[in-house]
Amino acid sequence: MNNPIIHRELIGTLRQPRAMVFMVLALAALTALLVLRWPSDGLVGAVEGGGIDQAAEVLRVFGYGMMVAVMLLVPAFPASSIVKERQKGTLALLLNSPLSPMAIYVGKLVAALGFVLLMLVATLPLAAAAHAMGGVSVPALLSLYGVLAIAAVQYATLALWVSSRASSIDSAMRMTYAGVLLLAVVSLAPQQFVGNIVGAGGRFTLEWLSSLSPMPAVTDVLGLDLGRMTTADAAVDFVGRFLLLGVLSSAVFAALTVQRLGQRMLDVPRPEGRVTDERSAGEQLMRRVMYLWFFDPARRSELIGPLNNPVMVKEFRARRYGRSGWIMRLIVLCLLASLVLMLLATVVAGQQVGAEYRGIEQQGSITVLLQVALIVLLTPTLAAGLISTERETGGWQLLQVTPMSPLRIVVGKLLSVAVVLALVLAATLPGYIVLLVGDLNQALRIVDVVVTLMLTALFSLMLSTTVSSFFSRTAVSTTISYAMLVGICLVPMLVWLAEDAPFTRATVEAVLRYNPLAAALGVIDSPGFTDYDLVPFNWNFMLLGSAVLGLALVLQTWRLTRPR
Repeated sequence: MNNPIIHRELIGTLRQPRAMVFMVLALAALTALLVLRWPSDGLVGAVEGGGIDQAAEVLRVFGYGMMVAVMLLVPAFPASSIVKERQKGTLALLLNSPLSPMAIYVGKLVAALGFVLLMLVATLPLAAAAHAMGGVSVPALLSLYGVLAIAAVQYATLALWVSSRASSIDSAMRMTYAGVLLLAVVSLAPQQFVGNIVGAGGRFTLEWLSSLSPMPAVTDVLGLDLGRMTTADAAVDFVGRFLLLGVLSSAVFAALTVQRLGQRMLDVPRPEGRVTDERSAGEQLMRRVMYLWFFDPARRSELIGPLNNPVMVKEFRARRYGRSGWIMRLIVLCLLASLVLMLLATVVAGQQVGAEYRGIEQQGSITVLLQVALIVLLTPTLAAGLISTERETGGWQLLQVTPMSPLRIVVGKLLSVAVVLALVLAATLPGYIVLLVGDLNQALRIVDVVVTLMLTALFSLMLSTTVSSFFSRTAVSTTISYAMLVGICLVPMLVWLAEDAPFTRATVEAVLRYNPLAAALGVIDSPGFTDYDLVPFNWNFMLLGSAVLGLALVLQTWRLTRPR
């Protein structure tokens, strides 16, 4: 604890009131969950379907909740740690201090992990209570906490490595959460879709690839088959494999970051660059393919027209993902992902029931999950820093001296993200063509799904931007935006899983009406959601919530533009 970086960042964070409020609220929610699932007859583990099942349910909800919290909350602060030092000009002072690169890295890593590990320690009473209910062994609890701790270290080291290479806080956040998505979710996709097709050697490789994600390890600890890949051998030790791969990947990320922390980090020469005509024929062909022939990212932009919002144009030109070349890359990737997922789902369904088409339900559910995941993962990275980044970097003072009204500033900021979200969602829509080929009578249902997704994107955009206006740090606003969106989309799913034990069907339906993911799955008649009446109540909730958030955003922006 003699490291000054730990004193400056970790202890400084723990002294802030919001850290205590966050911890108290989290522990209160976990305590309420434990009280709700505690057996009312006082018999623990003595009757069939009694304490043992309830203890397992408590541990499952707790384990999945902590896993999601680690994925979303851990990367936010280390992702902005080093790049923020660079932007403020304090990185040179830090590198010229008596601290070695290893000491600097250890301080940053401990500061990033300290609060999360403290939260894990604070949840030990809940785990002890689940153990006291019966049916939960101490080795299972130790395995769960070991997986969560290694996952936190893995994502923190990944975020610090990205932060050491990024040039802005926005890009660091996007690349970090993209890396977390690759490690935690995308690594599971190959085994899920092609595991039944490849041979024994291919399945062995895919099992190790899926072990990069903590999901199979957590489901193994919790005794569930929901998260295990259907093609995996039951004897596979996902926990041991994840612990091994997590330690190895963390060591690699740490070594790469420590190597970057030096004087050479400040002396990065600009590339000389070459004219396109001087490149080889293969490089020229690749550039044409990557930019789709008609997009040249190096071209000069025209003057801002009188009808264009200057804030929107500024966001597009200053942000990498606002440029046409990057937008087209993102659109093409989403288009290919949508079509490939639909094709693989159709192939898997054909293998399960022969060549017969199974209908819109199974394939449509995959597309809905893809689109909602894109909205939840992409919107905070684009919108949660719209105003907080300006305040953090000093750009907000420049907006204050412009003659633009707060409403025009807000509209420009929102349009810069709304255009990208609309293009990304439009790129995933061709996947529904595959569904219409199987059943043309489902056109109205698909329209309802598209409306639900559009309202979900609107609500996510307004929520992330409003949160951004209330905080001056991008890492804090991004973390809170992710936590709120994930809470709206995933917490009702935990209630859905506990239907009839103890929640009634009416209670589950009332909770799911506020969940846009459940509403979209209900419209598409996904298995498990066909009996719930969620629309149009969910549409009205999304519209009303977006209006309230928009009003709060305009008022807060007006307050920020006032002279101080």
